[in-house]
Amino acid sequence: MPMLPIAPRRTALHRTGLAAAACLTAGLVASSHADVITVDPVDGSASNLMLTPPGASSIVVPAIPAGFFGPGSDAHPGGLVKLMGLPLVGTPPLGPTGGYGIPGQTDTIVLRKGPGEIDCGEPSITIPILIHALSLVSTHPITVTFNGGADPTPYELLVSLSKTASQGEGIMIVSHTTHNGGYYLFQYAVTMRLQFNKAVMGGPGNPTSTIDPYTELLTNGGQIPAPWQHTPNGVAVQDSPLGGLDDHDVNSFTADEMYPPTTNFIVGIASGGTCAGFTPGKAQLIQQQSASFQHGVLPPLEPPGIHTGFGDGVAGPCPCGNESPVGSGRGCLNSSSNAAVGGALLFAVGIPDVSSDSVAHTTAVTLRAIDMPNTSAACLFFQGDSFSVLPFSSGDGLRYAAGNLLRIGTKNLVNGKASYGALLQETPVSIKGQIPAVGGTRWYQGVYRDGAAFCTPASFNWTNVVAIEWMP
Repeated sequence: MPMLPIAPRRTALHRTGLAAAACLTAGLVASSHADVITVDPVDGSASNLMLTPPGASSIVVPAIPAGFFGPGSDAHPGGLVKLMGLPLVGTPPLGPTGGYGIPGQTDTIVLRKGPGEIDCGEPSITIPILIHALSLVSTHPITVTFNGGADPTPYELLVSLSKTASQGEGIMIVSHTTHNGGYYLFQYAVTMRLQFNKAVMGGPGNPTSTIDPYTELLTNGGQIPAPWQHTPNGVAVQDSPLGGLDDHDVNSFTADEMYPPTTNFIVGIASGGTCAGFTPGKAQLIQQQSASFQHGVLPPLEPPGIHTGFGDGVAGPCPCGNESPVGSGRGCLNSSSNAAVGGALLFAVGIPDVSSDSVAHTTAVTLRAIDMPNTSAACLFFQGDSFSVLPFSSGDGLRYAAGNLLRIGTKNLVNGKASYGALLQETPVSIKGQIPAVGGTRWYQGVYRDGAAFCTPASFNWTNVVAIEWMP
């Protein structure tokens, strides 16, 4: 497996989601005189959880020399690659009815490494920060060719923390400009591991090729500051007040690490009023974009929908006794499943509002399916307007989505994963599903090919179901 170290480089903030992810938060708790920036008394730090919507973040991949992807591979020019979060594995999980991963489908955790206090209208303060966990994946694979342009081969890019170099501290400058919030700027460096995973079976090229370490020197000094707010005021922001364990380096062979509790400094939410007064009302997530700034990382939100329709044998047996563990929240086992984990998992990201389900909103709904066989060619996302309590035995799995069935979209699998939504430059889920302006509840399920000789001759299987209540 090739390892290519890359020297540090400087990049503009809008060119990488790691910039926004690297230093978004400082937990402030209101007091009678000043806002005290608290830390956990045990280890002197506090966690800040965040979520990266599809396409809202990106990274500039360096030029890659010939031979990096295996014998005969051509040089690759590198360039901008759009990213999305791949939820971190950890605790406390939300469980099968609440989503996937650490609260709010968190993909990045940044630690605040020192206390402080600032009152509204006072000069800004500086807080040390340190990135603790990172898990991002390319929204689309890059294409690698061999022997002078032949054999185009897709490779998925996984971005995580370096496994060969440590992380250095950065700083965040926080100002308190309104009764309930303010703005922040930062300077930070993230040392990453860029792992290119081959997305097809057979053919030329290494299964995995890695650049580690790769460092981005990041700053948004002089650019548009990002907003913060004390409380979400109705926005379903998730937190982890007790902390927990997480797979910080996206490596199942290393031990999980503790992350300390979160606090109530909420990023990406605007606060009304001034220091002299307060404008009440429901907070709104901010969409800030300009030629030199893109704030695409959101606070972790309550995942949309309720997970149901499992392949665990409770509602009905899987076709070949291939049930997932009870409580896993997944479909029936497939040919590549880890029996202790379960079959394919469908989950959703975003806020299910019909009026904002578009590429212009970083909260547009995205359907995502993971843990399907690498040999599968595609996943078809379905929508039903009813749910069958007694599932239909279908292929190697169980179908629960019922009533008027609509095809939302078919996506090619990349290393067992597929995603569909407006943020991936596709027709919004609400439009493909013909959701009326007044909203309504719909049930979503994925069906995918499983060509291995595993269960029935039908060679396909189903994910679990996500029931989403669309709001106007």
